[in-house]
Amino acid sequence: MSRSHRLFTPRAATLAALLGAASAGCSALLAIADVGYGAPDAGGDAGLDEELAAREGGEDAAFCKDADVVADPLNCGACRHDCLGGACTGGLCQPYLIAVANHPRGIGVDGAEIYFATDREVLHHSTRAGSEVPKSLAANQSEPEGLAITLRGIYWTTNEYFIATGGSLSFATRQGQSSVLVSPAPASFFVEARGGAVFWNLRAQGDGGDSIMWIHEDGGTEAGALRGLGSTFGLAMDDERTYWTEPSKGIIHYCDRPACAMARTLLSSEPGARAITVRGSRLYWVRGFTLKSCTLPACADETTLASQGFGTTTPEPGKIAVDDDYVYGSGTDGATLVRCSVAGCGGNPEVVATANQPFDIALDDAGVYWSSFAAPDAGGGIFGKAK
Repeated sequence: MSRSHRLFTPRAATLAALLGAASAGCSALLAIADVGYGAPDAGGDAGLDEELAAREGGEDAAFCKDADVVADPLNCGACRHDCLGGACTGGLCQPYLIAVANHPRGIGVDGAEIYFATDREVLHHSTRAGSEVPKSLAANQSEPEGLAITLRGIYWTTNEYFIATGGSLSFATRQGQSSVLVSPAPASFFVEARGGAVFWNLRAQGDGGDSIMWIHEDGGTEAGALRGLGSTFGLAMDDERTYWTEPSKGIIHYCDRPACAMARTLLSSEPGARAITVRGSRLYWVRGFTLKSCTLPACADETTLASQGFGTTTPEPGKIAVDDDYVYGSGTDGATLVRCSVAGCGGNPEVVATANQPFDIALDDAGVYWSSFAAPDAGGGIFGKAK
């Protein structure tokens, strides 16, 4: 269902957030609710439908009649459609800079707040509008890459593949108390958290094969590993399984949680399968430069959503993200952020924004956010765009 431009009151936003949290579970990755654009809720116990009807038929109707939907960033394209921090041009919200950053990598959203990693630091930005200076949660990191947010805090992997000390899985509270949980652990780009478990890819040093590692949030120490898996890439989790790809063999694997005792094969004819994500009962992945999808758990209806122009290897990892309407990823040129409808987009996907080397992507109800893996003078930074 496409994003509605109907007035969304703070009261409705609160209700949506509570319902989303209840269905996802306390340890699930946080669902992000729209903060709403209306005036403070003064409707008392009146039903939401009645309140909306009254507002849209009265004071809001008068307001919207005079709104400049062509150039006003608070009413862009439709009354009360907020561009967050971007300009409004011709009724379309434009991309905007949230924070300048040197070779930024992982990114995540939590309410109105943005978390992201640069080449040496994990930072917190208190507003997605990009109007404040980011706060450092953990400094002196070595290439922090993957990033996952839970109710407990922020997890990330550091990549020290070519350094004798190896990498690590680390954690910080939202107040900035950080610690190393597992080290050495030469980690890759991917870390995911769901249902009280945190998973990440561990890169092999030598010919021993990669590993899928995990910890329990309540314990905070290594709980298990699947070793000798070959070259792993990508990572995704739903309520029951963890998924990853093995590009060199064209395999999409999974394990059943909570034990994750065995690597199982979901699909075995996907050469070049790399980035992967899941939403609801649908699995999405990039194979070469095509976008594909199937229905879980059997994945018997494999479908091509975009036949070209989706995904890149410049830079790795070319991550993807999905909401109810679109799958977002990097364009093949490595210089654009693109999207494709979850129902399919035929040939080339739609260009969302010019983006120098998109590395990671995060979504909430209001916008799409990404890290551009470049030096500041070459367009490196954290960017956003309203949906």
